[in-house]
Amino acid sequence: MRAIMLSPEPEITLDFVQEKLLPDLAQGQREQETHVAAGREELLIRRVLKEVGGSRSKAAEKLGMSRSTLWRKISKYQIG
Repeated sequence: MRAIMLSPEPEITLDFVQEKLLPDLAQGQREQETHVAAGREELLIRRVLKEVGGSRSKAAEKLGMSRSTLWRKISKYQIG
């Protein structure tokens, strides 16, 4: 499976989402869309970790991110 790169940066930030992916939405709409995107990201990380039997190295590779980025997101979403 190939990773899809949406941003030239190694990690997609909130600013990137708001400025590049949601530029025409009002601030309230942007915040709502960003919240929805974060929820989807958490679900995706959980699903991929389950698929690879909990291996963070394999999950990071499959998600197209570094292990340290995955670790930060696991901490952020409190994924056990």
